[in-house]
This record gives sequence, C-alpha cells and structure tokens, in this order.
Amino acid sequence: MTVCNASFAVAGLGSQISALNGQVIAVQGQVSDVNRGVREVGALANATANRLEQLWGLFVDFVHRDKRDKALQLAETRLVKIRQEIEHLYGIRDVARRRMIGLLQANDLQLVRKETSLLMAEHTMVDAPKYWLAPGLIGFSAWLAGDEVRCSEAFGEMLRRDSVKGKLFLALLFFRAGRDDDAHTWVEQYLTQQNPSELPRASIALIDAASNGLLPQTSCQAVLNKLTDWLEQMKSQENFDQEQTRIWVELLSARKPVLGENEFPTLREITTNWPQWQLALEWSRLQAVINQQFRTLFDTPAKADPEVKARIDNLLEFLVNDFENDESELRLDEMLNSAIVELEGERENAMERIQAFRTARNERLSVGELLAVATADNLANHASVATRKLATLMSRNWIASAIESLRSIRKDNTPATVNISIDGFNAQIGNRDNEADITSALSSYYDHLENAEISRRRWTTANILFLVGGVIGLFMGAAGVVVGFLLAGIGGFRIWQAASVVKAEFAKRRSDSLEWVTQACKESSRLWQSIQNLDEIAADSINLLNTLDAAVLKAESDMHLLPVRLPCLEVLPNWTPRFAVAA
Repeated sequence: MTVCNASFAVAGLGSQISALNGQVIAVQGQVSDVNRGVREVGALANATANRLEQLWGLFVDFVHRDKRDKALQLAETRLVKIRQEIEHLYGIRDVARRRMIGLLQANDLQLVRKETSLLMAEHTMVDAPKYWLAPGLIGFSAWLAGDEVRCSEAFGEMLRRDSVKGKLFLALLFFRAGRDDDAHTWVEQYLTQQNPSELPRASIALIDAASNGLLPQTSCQAVLNKLTDWLEQMKSQENFDQEQTRIWVELLSARKPVLGENEFPTLREITTNWPQWQLALEWSRLQAVINQQFRTLFDTPAKADPEVKARIDNLLEFLVNDFENDESELRLDEMLNSAIVELEGERENAMERIQAFRTARNERLSVGELLAVATADNLANHASVATRKLATLMSRNWIASAIESLRSIRKDNTPATVNISIDGFNAQIGNRDNEADITSALSSYYDHLENAEISRRRWTTANILFLVGGVIGLFMGAAGVVVGFLLAGIGGFRIWQAASVVKAEFAKRRSDSLEWVTQACKESSRLWQSIQNLDEIAADSINLLNTLDAAVLKAESDMHLLPVRLPCLEVLPNWTPRFAVAA
C-alpha cells in the first residue's frame, strides 16, 4: 500500500509539474504577445509621427501658398485703386511737372509763343491749388513775357508755398539762364537757413547740383564745405555714429534677396531647421548684392551729359518729382503693392524692401541720413553717379560698420548643424564631410527596424497556430502526421515569406533614404561653402570702402564735372525779379 500510495503521489506531482509547466509556457506566450504588441505600438507611433510631420509640412506649405495668393490678389486690386486715386487727386501735379520742363525746352527753341506759355501756366495755377510749382510756372512765363510785376509776385507766392523747393528751383533756374550771381544768392540763402539735424529731403538736389557742377563754381564749393561742417557738428552729438550705422543697416537690409523656390530642394524637404538656414543664406547673399552695388558704382566713370541744359533739366525734374507729404503716402502704398505683385505675394519681403523707402521719404533728415539716401541706389532718388560717389566717400565708415553688423546678424541666424529627418531617422550634418558616419548610422537604424519588423510579422497568431497544429498532428497517428507536416510546412513558408517581403520593403526604404542622405550632404556642402564665400565678399566690401581715396574722386570730378558758366539767355529780359533775389 505504501508503495502504491507513493506511486500515486509521484504521478500526481508529475501532473502538477506538467500543469505548472503549461502555465509557464502560457505566460511566456503572453509575455511574447505583449512584447510584440509593444514593438507594434512603437513602430506605429514612429510611422504616425512621420506621417504627422509630413502632413504638418504640407499644411504649412498650403497655408503659405494660400496666404501668398490672397496677398497677391489683394495687391493687384489695391494697385488699380491706388493709381486711380493718385490720378484723381494729384494728376494735375504730374501735368504741372511735365509743363515745367516743356516750357524750358520750348523756350530754348523759341517754338512756343509767350502768350501760349502764360496761358498754360494760368490754367495750371487754377487746376492745382496750393501746389508750389504752379505759381513758379506763371513766374517763369511772366519773366519770358517781360512782365516784371507779375513775375515777382508769382515767384514770391511760390516761395510762400514751399520756400525750400522754391529756393532750389530758383538757384537752378537762374544758373540755367546764365545768371550766376543770382543763382549763388539763392544757394547762400538756402544754406544759411538749414539745420544739419533737420535738412529738407529736397537737399539731395542741391548736393547733386554741386557734385555735378550744375551751379556756379563758388556755389559748388560752398555746398561741399557746408556738408563737411555739418558732419563735424553732428559727430559731436552722443551716439551719432551708432545711429548712422543703424540707418545704413536698415537701408542695406532692404536689398536682401529672396531665396529661389527651386534652390536646395533636398534640404527643403528633409531639413527640420530649414527656415533658419534659408534666412541665414539670404542674409549672406545680401553681402554679394552690397558688394556688387559699390563695385559697380566705383567702376562707373562719372560721365556727364555734355549738354549742360539737359543735365539741369534732369535735376529740375528730380526736384519737382519729389512728392509732397500728402501725395507721398499714396506713392509709398503704390510702391508696396507693386513690390508684393513683383514678389508674387510675399508681403513680408515687400514690407522689408519698402521700409527703406519710408525712411527716405521723411520730410526732414539729418545730414547723415541725407547722405545715406543719396548713396543708396535702390531708393529711386535718381542721384547721379558723382553724387553717390561723394556721399559714399563721406559715409564710408558707417557703411563699413553696417556691413559688419549685417555679417553678425547672419552669424546669429546660422544654426550649428543641418538637422535632417528621413523616415524617422534623425541626423546632423556639420561643416565637414560626415556622410560616412550618417550612412553607417542610417544602416544600423534600418537593421534594427528590419529585424523588429521581421520578428513581428513572423510570429503572428496565424503562423503560431499553424506550427502548433503541425506539432499536435504528429502525435495523432498516420493521418495526423500528414496533416501535421502540411500545417507545419504552411507555417514555415509563411514565416519565410514574411521575412522575404520585409527584406524587400526595407531594401527599397534603405536605398531611397541613402539617396536622400547623399543629396543632402552635397547640398549642405554647397550651403556651407556659399556662406563662407559670401563672408569673404563682405570682407572685400569693407576693404573697398576703407581704401577709397578722396583725391582720386576729386581728380575724376575735376576731369568730368567742371562747373561751367552758361551764357545769359537772350530771350530773357535783362532784369531779374526783385522779390526773387531779396534776402
């Protein structure tokens, strides 16, 4: 009995151990299922993150394109309305400006009767109330007609409406008529009444006249001497140099180019910090624009039109086209919307470009601001080559400081690395050739993903059931063996097939990603090299400005721009309007 009891006890214990072993196997199976589930969730999370990132990029692009298209449509509509408003409110001023030059040139040829000139001037006076040039037309026409009283009254009214432009107009007009003493009188009156911290914007015309010899020689020298004195006065003010540098930074920044949409296509697609890189490259390319501006300026000889009257007429045209404040705002709106249309809806870039124009259109400017506006050829100020050279020479230290400040802005906006993201793989491309390291890391990344995906697809519930069914069939007799081998074979084939499919899928993904990395490294190398080259261009610009020679510019001025004395026009009366030469 004891032996039998012991045998039964051992058998029971064996059954319990077998049951416990089955439970352990079941737990292991559940743990494996949990692990597979975790891997599946991780893979799904990575795939979801990649899809969300791609979707976000597409959404941002869509929003940007939509915003740009709407801005473009609005700008085109506003441009039509603004031009209609300008024509309605200020069209007569354009007529007056054209008539002024027309009357001067017609008088030279003596093809228009004095009565006709006076009648046209009277019509302009009626149609353009409060406009300073309208009485100037009557004054000039009355002078031609020999009406001294009417001429003096009309020029006096012109000076009351705008004494600044009126004095400059009379100085140029008298010099054109060969009345040098009268012209110099008005230049002296203008200079003695100016404050170097609040110069009228129209003073650019006076600087242009002096630098081009379009005033009596004594007047040209007086203007240049006064400019030097004004600068010395302003330099004594606190923070004057810093303020001038800031002005130049603003003016030069308006030239910042926009990166083409087809440039660096791979980096645009996979670089997570591309906006910062695009901004850095645009700031760098600005240096090339600046360098080209000053190189072109100083490589261009200051050749003047041999016809002195034509040069004076151009300057008079510039003076009369210096729009008044009420008209200037609409003109700036017109320029802004034109820039938006030109840039195909990029409103922010258009605003940056137009900001410098707003500074230039201020009614009052310091002498430093006036030189900056005269120098910058992107402000549509029509200053001559000689004037821009003179203003650049006087402003060269501030320009050099501004270029250095812009280079610092570029450095502050340049990331340390190009951060790329491909199929969930993240890497950093530095300022060196690390393509091999990135490629190796990418291969390891795909090896890990591939192995995890093979494991997940191999040990699916269906495949496990096929294998278990095959094992069970082997213990169920002859028929069961056949079924068992069949089920096991199906399970084994499915496992092999899953691995083959995964390997093929990952081979394609790996190949595509390696191509992305290769292209990204090539573009990154060009990006780094481009920025480095543009920094060297900035240094070249600073060197150019530091080596400017005032003596060379003076020799060129003496050669090409000698002041000339025009003969008195025989068609004008010998008398000079008394009011016009009063102190």
